Amino acid sequence: MSENPANVPATSVTDENRVPMSLPDLKLAVPEIPGFVLHWFADRPGRISRAAAAGYQFVDREEVRVRNFGFAEDLLNSGNTDLGSRVSVHGGTDERGGAERLYLMKIKQEWYDKDMALREETSDKIVASLRAGKIGSERDSNVNRRYVKDTDNLFTKKVKPTDGKRQ
Repeated sequence: MSENPANVPATSVTDENRVPMSLPDLKLAVPEIPGFVLHWFADRPGRISRAAAAGYQFVDREEVRVRNFGFAEDLLNSGNTDLGSRVSVHGGTDERGGAERLYLMKIKQEWYDKDMALREETSDKIVASLRAGKIGSERDSNVNRRYVKDTDNLFTKKVKPTDGKRQ
């Protein structure tokens, strides 16, 4: 006698794959890939090509397992819905009401760290200009009338972890 396809498939929940109800439901959480930083990119015009030009590569379905939130699906199966070898999921609708996909991409950790250092350097220049009163003073003929309380604590940098992981 064949099994009824309408019956719920038997799933085996173990300590390793069990997700407690009290934890937040992180729909886009994926396991880390050593040596890479992962990021979800929306398929908006120019976004994926810009990421590829920056060194990001598509993540293949064999590299990670995506959480499955499909209705009436076995939650232990991967939630990847891409028809090809890339990892992608439905990301809602775009501004015109069309379907939007999110693609999982990865970049080498060393390149990511360089990009973040460059971003921090740019931010430091802006902060220094703000502290010196140089930004916004172009149109102000009397800069000395500006009131800035305690410019030393205007911006506080995050403390970098010592274990090598990023914040």
